[in-house]
Amino acid sequence: MSLTSWPAATVTIGGTELSSADAGVSRLAVSNVVGGGHDRLMAILAPGSQLAGATAMSAVSAQLGYGTSLSDAFTGALATTGQTARCTVVTAYGPSAALSQTRVGRSYVQQSVADVVGDLLNAGNVPQGQVDAPNQLGCYAVDERRPVWDHLRALAQLTGLELSTSADGSVNFRPPRTGDAATVTLNYGADLLGWDVRGYSPPDQAPAVVPYGAASQLGAGYWHIVLREPDGGPPASPTIVPPAIRDADSASAVGDALGATAARQAISGYLLVVGTPTIRAGDVITISGIPSGDVTVRVIEAVHELDDAGFRTQLRVEGTG
Repeated sequence: MSLTSWPAATVTIGGTELSSADAGVSRLAVSNVVGGGHDRLMAILAPGSQLAGATAMSAVSAQLGYGTSLSDAFTGALATTGQTARCTVVTAYGPSAALSQTRVGRSYVQQSVADVVGDLLNAGNVPQGQVDAPNQLGCYAVDERRPVWDHLRALAQLTGLELSTSADGSVNFRPPRTGDAATVTLNYGADLLGWDVRGYSPPDQAPAVVPYGAASQLGAGYWHIVLREPDGGPPASPTIVPPAIRDADSASAVGDALGATAARQAISGYLLVVGTPTIRAGDVITISGIPSGDVTVRVIEAVHELDDAGFRTQLRVEGTG
């Protein structure tokens, strides 16, 4: 990245686009995370800012970068506006927040995970990004007791897939990127401001996943037959039997994904780097130039913060499996 220009940002609320200086922004923070939270923007505005009068649900977007080289960092809608004696604080959330307010009751039989995810995103009128989840579900039920977002989170945990968002607000549901797919390279002596990344002992063995039904033994036409002993006998290790997984191939794929999840969590920590707005949760980054050798990690949370002290990005990371 180039440090020959000053950090800069533009914020658009309700169709009014202003630079951070013209909008009177004293602090701007944009965050995104995999697996749970919604994209979030928080801005502290000086008294009299042209953006202070925006109303709830106004469209909000932000770009961050240096000089005139800016990258999209946030797309969403204004949620709250708070006034103090010295400033106005505005908070906005990405489109996925609508899924925390959407409740539906549906049942899916012999559908792929991608089909279920696409239908649930449509229910909340949320844009679909990259959805790569071909695994088949024998039967999957969604009820109104939990919002759609909670169902998507549970489905991601069940299948070991990544629930994330893009800068345009679309929702992704895909396999986590591996160490072979690094998207950003940071330099140890220039971009890295601080770090605390540690290794932990991984679990002895990830839970095994076995099919609930007899599809693999008797054919797909018999998927409804419940296996008396899915393990073939008393389990020798921790085992889960998801009712939605009814054939051996799907169970094996889910088991592999959960094993990879456990392996990634054996490394955990934080990085503080020079502001890099293009980094998003789900990206894989390589830190080059470390005396002991290059390190590659996966981002699970990214917080981009611009204020009077400059522009920096804090990353919560894990291993790449």
